[in-house]
Parts: sequence; structure tokens; C-alpha cells
Amino acid sequence: MVLAPVAVIVVAGLVLIVPFFPSGDQAQPSVVFWIRLSLFVFVAVCLAFVWALASQLMVPIMYRQRCRARLAFAQAVDLVTSHPGPVLLYVLFLLLLAVAAVMISCAVTCATRCIAAIPYVGTVILLPIPVVLGAFSLLFMRQFGSEYDVWAGFMPSGIFGCPNAAARAFGN
Repeated sequence: MVLAPVAVIVVAGLVLIVPFFPSGDQAQPSVVFWIRLSLFVFVAVCLAFVWALASQLMVPIMYRQRCRARLAFAQAVDLVTSHPGPVLLYVLFLLLLAVAAVMISCAVTCATRCIAAIPYVGTVILLPIPVVLGAFSLLFMRQFGSEYDVWAGFMPSGIFGCPNAAARAFGN
């Protein structure tokens, strides 16, 4: 699944960049080389952005509607095209959350004198970060209706596993 976009990026890079590598008699790369290199980087970043957005939206759709990836991708594209404003704000805020997560991770690693860099220990200490980033897309999808709400049929069981335990515990 991941190999297809990587193959597209590699082929596009070879087509755009290889013909314009400076030959032995040229000391400086040509302007066309830098333009094509910039274009390639821009296309690669856009493809990565589209891939990340599609995977963020497709997974909740596949879970909620019990459908395959192709149908979920079509619904995600339809969702993005029908609601471009909220999706753009979602992406911008997700980028802000990602930057904040990196900053928090670095600060925690420095504050614990690199103990948080140990794989298991760091995962346990920084567990709220992936939980927040994972739940953010699920909460975003709720606003588009019950067919996108992964918690639509979920009824919390209350304290101690039964719904009336809280009422009995507090005498209500």
C-alpha cells in the first residue's frame, strides 16, 4: 500500500531530475535543474500530504461503515470536496498539534535526561500524545453525521462495569 506512492515519487524524481544533472564540464548546476528539483520536492510534499489526509479520514470511515478501502477513499474524497473549509482547518490544526507534540517530546526527553528516549519507557511516558493525535481525527469526523461517528452506538458501562453502580455508590 505504501510502495505505490513511493514508486510514483521515485519515478517522478528520476524523470524530472536526471536529465538535468550537471555534466563534467559544468561546474554549477543549471537553473533548470534547481527549478525541476524544487518542483519535485513540491510534488513529493503534496503527495505525502494527500496520503496523510486520506489515511486520517479513511480509517474511521472503514471502521464505522464496515467498507473496503476503495469505497472509503471515495467517501473521504467526497467529504473533502464537500467540506473544504473544515478540512483545511483540521489539517492546519493537526500540523500545529504535530509541532506541539514534537516540542513536548523533546522537552520531556531533555527533562528526564534522555530516559524518555528508551523505547518502552518513552512510550509509556508520552502515551497521551498519540492518544490525543489519534482521537482528534475521530472527534473531527463526528461533526459530519452519524455515518462518520465511530462512537454512535457506544454506551459507556459506568463505574465498575454496570450502569447503575454509580447511582448505588453515591446513594442516588
